[in-house]
Amino acid sequence: MFFGKCGTLITILWCMLVVEKEEMKWREVLMDFPQLTRTLPDGREESVMKRTTLVANTSNMHVAAREASIYTGITIAEYFRDMGYNVSMMVDSTSRWAEALREISGRLVVLKNISRLFD
Repeated sequence: MFFGKCGTLITILWCMLVVEKEEMKWREVLMDFPQLTRTLPDGREESVMKRTTLVANTSNMHVAAREASIYTGITIAEYFRDMGYNVSMMVDSTSRWAEALREISGRLVVLKNISRLFD
């Protein structure tokens, strides 16, 4: 669960890259997560999803989509932070993101070398 000081607004951002083998586990999390509630300072119960943004992408998507999902999550987190909300961002499988960055940078080097052939 995610808790803040009494009376504070908390925005939770959860950005994840789903590994194929663990896809079933994440499906269960996404099915159970909306049912979670938190107790507000005035005693009312509120759904955690009311203050949560999920950005999800499977690891079998193309490289650019895997890279973009992290930046999308960061952009959304910065937007809410700039609006004055407290933001907590969690990223799952940063190794997949790093792998996507390596693949893209490797392809850019290849493209750069090919363009030199035609100069």
